[in-house]
Amino acid sequence: MTSPRILFYCHNAIGLGHVIRSLRIADAALHDGARCAIVTGCRSLPSLDVDSRIDVEILPPVRIDDAGRPVALLDDVPDIIAVRSRRIADFISRWRPHAVVVDHHPFGLGGELVGSLDTNADARFILGIPYVEALPVGPFRNPQLRAALARYTEILDYSDDGASASVALIPSAVITRVGVVCRPPLPPLPTDVRRVVALAGGGQAAADLYRIVIDAMRNLPDWHLRLVVGPFGDAHAVETLARERGDVEVWNRGTAEEAVRDATVVVSRCGYNTAYALVQSALPIVFLPQRLPADDQIARAGRLSELPKIWNLDTRDPDVSAQLARVLHDADLTPVARTLPFAIDGAHAAAREIVRMIVDKRPSGP
Repeated sequence: MTSPRILFYCHNAIGLGHVIRSLRIADAALHDGARCAIVTGCRSLPSLDVDSRIDVEILPPVRIDDAGRPVALLDDVPDIIAVRSRRIADFISRWRPHAVVVDHHPFGLGGELVGSLDTNADARFILGIPYVEALPVGPFRNPQLRAALARYTEILDYSDDGASASVALIPSAVITRVGVVCRPPLPPLPTDVRRVVALAGGGQAAADLYRIVIDAMRNLPDWHLRLVVGPFGDAHAVETLARERGDVEVWNRGTAEEAVRDATVVVSRCGYNTAYALVQSALPIVFLPQRLPADDQIARAGRLSELPKIWNLDTRDPDVSAQLARVLHDADLTPVARTLPFAIDGAHAAAREIVRMIVDKRPSGP
């Protein structure tokens, strides 16, 4: 047959996790001889390293309003989801993928994928589940939604704990656990200073996290500190915090992997991409997961803190800065080699599985 054609759909409204995960699988699929495309409304896609061989369809951007609904970024399109839905369906019709890989949300943002699931009979739809939090909960009375779910015959499990094995969302789907989709850490750089590197993932509420770090380090004047703003962070707010003490670097650009190469210890949120990059290193880690409704960070931090020299602190605790200070002052912060209880080659395993599904034209599994 001709080269497998794989389209990746990412429902980003905030953050970069879904796009980054999809791009990593697409890169692996390109290596296996596939043609790849991605359809997303991610506004930060130009800042990412997107392989020029990947076809890109950018949807009109949205933001999430105070009620949690996706709306047009500038309030200039009254039904932005309908506009994006038509764009997705038109792109699928033009590009004609053999498989559409949907990250996390089977219906898409605001249900924008339902029309494509209903009308594109030739494409095979595959659902990738990195975690179970915020998945839609059935059973659904709406026959269109039931029909849309029925289009998924395979689930790829990208989690660290076999999360999709308990997902009753699509009982008839065959589940393949491929492992966590992440990159290996960069080699550490030699340093003769003690340095805390603080990470806030995409940067939402970065200043709230960094306030805790600044307060915890008030009695540690000999330590250096690096704050990474993140693509969605408020650089001005972070820079204002940084002026409260000496020996603070603020990185407006740069990846987590780059930022921690000369760290002594890392203080971080616990988003998917950042967390799995960090635990592969030998660095001591303090997770302060973001606590939002149906957020995946809390459960992930709980699981990962069972590994050596990983602490999990609750940002709601009024004593959290003092707790962090005690870790920095009293804990053994020498590097530690960790044996991870989950596979970390999910990008290549997922790409191979998707190509096999296309070539075999049969469901995966035993």
